[in-house]
Amino acid sequence: MADEHRQLTSHVHGEARLDIGIEGQDMVLELESPAMDILGFEHEPASEAEHKKAHEAEEQLRSADALFTLPENAQCKLTAAEVKAGGGTHEHEKGGEEGHRDFDAQYAFRCAGGVPGWIEVRLFDTFPSLHRLHVQLAGPKGQKSAVLSAGSNRIEF
Repeated sequence: MADEHRQLTSHVHGEARLDIGIEGQDMVLELESPAMDILGFEHEPASEAEHKKAHEAEEQLRSADALFTLPENAQCKLTAAEVKAGGGTHEHEKGGEEGHRDFDAQYAFRCAGGVPGWIEVRLFDTFPSLHRLHVQLAGPKGQKSAVLSAGSNRIEF
């Protein structure tokens, strides 16, 4: 159990996690990414320029339409988007613990046309220091996992 917990809370630069849950017409996407890949730094914003960059990053993360493409026939509409920047203590690769800042975003969609057959993730275009996205999907067809990258950014449901 300790190994599972460590894996779930690991903080690796260049990698983020996306959990997708689908039930009926509702789809929820939960994204977790190290701040380093979103902002270029992990500490709390100190200067005016860092505060501006953090605000712009939060706005970019709220723009679900720019970050995710869904098939038109699913008729998915964004019903809510929430972005949180938070800190935490994570195990460091070389042992010990270090404070890191993460971004957590949650997106809720209502898909009037039914379950989408796929989702295309465009986070790599918006945040180029992000290299891999670990995706977990739970939906009517069961569970699925995938690792997406800029060259392979679509998960089929």
